[in-house]
Amino acid sequence: MSKLTEYRLLSAIEREEDKATKTILLGVAGGRDGYDRYLGEFGALTRKRRGLPHPITGIINFVEYQLVEIWEEDGKILHRRTEDGKRYQHLLWLSLYYYEPYSEVIGAKLQRK
Repeated sequence: MSKLTEYRLLSAIEREEDKATKTILLGVAGGRDGYDRYLGEFGALTRKRRGLPHPITGIINFVEYQLVEIWEEDGKILHRRTEDGKRYQHLLWLSLYYYEPYSEVIGAKLQRK
């Protein structure tokens, strides 16, 4: 899965004020296959995930989360980011902005591609 494509899809949903139609996201995803890969029933952004407990965050139970919700309204299929999806979008932005232009770390210094 491409982090850049995930970020573009989440940004497109944000631009549409969390009511992005399927038609808009089909274009961003690059067609039907891309849409199914990221926003289909078991897509990277829509499937329900279960997180393991983590002692640092204080979470002691399994956590279930989803990044994008899909619903139908007035005959249109709409998409919105969940709170977890908004946080994930920000983490993707940080990752792409700060680390993507760099290829590796040599001698404690980031090396550009």
